[in-house]
Amino acid sequence: MDNATVFRRLVGAWVFALIVSGCESPTWTHTLNESFSANQPAGPRTEEEHRREYLATGSRRSLRWLLAHCVKPGMSYDDLCGVLGQDGELETKDLKLKTNGGNYRIDDEVYRWGPDSEGRILYLFFRENRLFNFDPDEFK
Repeated sequence: MDNATVFRRLVGAWVFALIVSGCESPTWTHTLNESFSANQPAGPRTEEEHRREYLATGSRRSLRWLLAHCVKPGMSYDDLCGVLGQDGELETKDLKLKTNGGNYRIDDEVYRWGPDSEGRILYLFFRENRLFNFDPDEFK
């Protein structure tokens, strides 16, 4: 028998085995895949998933994830609102916040978001429309 005939017979046997056994993976691969997916943490994993969860439930965990991974010092107010998925509210009674430590000026603007799912309010400071005095590492 020549090599081409042997090859055709092997391919034919393989196709026949696939047809007879079905195209599904063996059951051991299902349990292996399930065990790997079981190790994945539940909940959102992407920026968009975290934003949706925060908007839907006020999830503190998702808000903190967005602040830690997507918000950067120097961002404009509009950019930050895009990350969080909602506008903040301008805090007009902000004198106590500005005199509570930090290098704040009277013309700095303070915006608030929340309360989140744990009842906490987030205050962020903007100077000349840029986020300042913000460290993403505080939210990791």
